[in-house]
Amino acid sequence: MIMRCSLKTVLMGLGLFVLAGCDTSQQSPLGEEDVYASSPDGQTRLVIFRDDYSGLLIQPKVYVDGQHVATCTPGTATTVAVLPGSHRVSGATLKERSINVDVPNGKTTYVSCAVGFGVLVGKVEFTHRFATEAAPKVAKMRAIVAE
Repeated sequence: MIMRCSLKTVLMGLGLFVLAGCDTSQQSPLGEEDVYASSPDGQTRLVIFRDDYSGLLIQPKVYVDGQHVATCTPGTATTVAVLPGSHRVSGATLKERSINVDVPNGKTTYVSCAVGFGVLVGKVEFTHRFATEAAPKVAKMRAIVAE
């Protein structure tokens, strides 16, 4: 009986401890300015970058809507002028991977390219990144403009 009361007390205390760490304040929703960056000249752009050096020797080609535009090279950011709308960014090592991203008119959308570990060869991975996170990283990279 004494053991049972002590266990209840411990569980209640643990429950209060967990609840004390919960944030009940409302978080502000992400605005468009967090997701997309305004292009200074009003052009619609897609920036594909690689800030990760793992799998350094594996540098797959990157395609936008089936057209080769870049190579997934560490420390580089390739800017591609695109029409507003949805675009498919893809690449392959042993298996093709892709991501669909929307690029609003006059905005810049950021996609990171990374090489994860695979069985024989690293696998290419694409992630849509928030402009507020990606733009400062891209500013420090070697810039390439795709034609």
